[in-house]
Amino acid sequence: MFEAVDAVLLARTQFAFTMSFHIIFPAFSIGLASYLAVLEGLWLWTGREVYINLFNYWLKIFAITFGDRGGPSGSARKVRAPRNDGAG
Repeated sequence: MFEAVDAVLLARTQFAFTMSFHIIFPAFSIGLASYLAVLEGLWLWTGREVYINLFNYWLKIFAITFGDRGGPSGSARKVRAPRNDGAG
């Protein structure tokens, strides 16, 4: 059943999965941040409660996507503490 599956195919599949998260989550969070800014601006300008309710709802989703970006995309692992032992 899995005779055609080799290491290269598995590596490409893993890379495709990782890159899809790396593209989707930042794009979604950037667009959602702009939408949140517009909602808050509309609330400040008009004072209508519907805008702040929408803002609070989407803020929770924004927090999840922003916090989850470090996991699948690996961006949290790119920052390292400096080492003094000469190993780089």
